[in-house]
Amino acid sequence: MLNGTPRPWVEEEPPPVPTSHNFTKQRDKMRHKLEEKRREKELNRPYNPQHNCSETDSRPLDELLAFIEGDERGEGAESCPSP
Repeated sequence: MLNGTPRPWVEEEPPPVPTSHNFTKQRDKMRHKLEEKRREKELNRPYNPQHNCSETDSRPLDELLAFIEGDERGEGAESCPSP
């Protein structure tokens, strides 16, 4: 209050709710267990350097550009090599 008038736009923070010591211990224990599982998962995953790589195309650049742009004869889409 300022000069005896209430200020409804100013909210006071409520006091923190008391939590049991057991809850805090269990939360920390579960968090630690989850972190251990994540670490083990990272360590046990095999290394794969091409994990996010896509297949490469060995065609010459001119042929690739003709495929992308579609050449005048309309052969752009048909020149894609089959895997």
